[in-house]
This record gives sequence, C-alpha cells and structure tokens, in this order.
Amino acid sequence: MHRWIFSAPLTAALLMVLAGARIVAAEDDESTIKYRQSIMKSVGGHTGAIYEIVKNNNPNKDHLKRHASALDDLMGMVQAAFKRQTSGGKTRAKAEIWSDAAGFSNAASDAEAASGAFVAATESGNDGEIAKKLDELLDTCKGCHKNYREKKD
Repeated sequence: MHRWIFSAPLTAALLMVLAGARIVAAEDDESTIKYRQSIMKSVGGHTGAIYEIVKNNNPNKDHLKRHASALDDLMGMVQAAFKRQTSGGKTRAKAEIWSDAAGFSNAASDAEAASGAFVAATESGNDGEIAKKLDELLDTCKGCHKNYREKKD
C-alpha cells in the first residue's frame, strides 16, 4: 500500500495553482461577458437608428441599408457569443440561456432570420414592407429578451 504524504510546501503550491486557475477562469468569464455586452449594445444601437429612420421619419434614410446590414452581421454572432457558459459577473443574461440551450438557439435563429428578412425589405425600397419586417424583427428581439434576459432594476 502506498501512502501519499503531502508536505506543507507541496500543499501550498497546489492551492496556488488551483487559485490561479480560478482567477484565469474569472477573467475569461469577465471578458466573455464584456464581449457579449458589446455585441448586444451594437445590436441596440443599430436597431435604435433603424427605428428612428423607419418609425420617426429621420431624414437619414440613405443610412438604412447600412444599419440593416450591420445589424444582420451582428445577429449572426449572437449564438456563438453565448456558447460559453459563464458564472457570476455583471450581466443580465438569465441562466435559461444554458439550461434551455435549444430554446435560446431557436430564439436567436429566429432573430437572425428576421434581420435577414429586414435586409431584404430594405433592398425592396417598399416602405410598408420595411415597416412590417421591422415590427417582426422587434417582436423576435422582445421574445428572446423576455425569456433570456433579466429586466433592468
């Protein structure tokens, strides 16, 4: 029978390695959360600009296609940005993103499809179709936020 004998220095070194791994994981979580938040803030920025152009007749209508394209690109990043589960950190992401991964994936796919349909509507130049596709896009965003994002305090 072998006996494992741990000395105080060996035990201390092992604990330092484990603590270092926890610090790295916490830093990775923080970076992952900040990255997600940057994507979602960008989504919100483009969506806000689109809303002003379409719903409030902002005169920058010539920017609409560019905002729509940028939004569509960002929507294509959402699922990948949330693949890695994080814990802690300052975030409004609900745990359901990971516990209901299939539901979140479907919601994100719906939003991505809606953003693609919105891009196509902007290419058509039909104001009624643009407004309709924007409403559909906003509905998909609300559906995802309702289930997978905490409300602001």
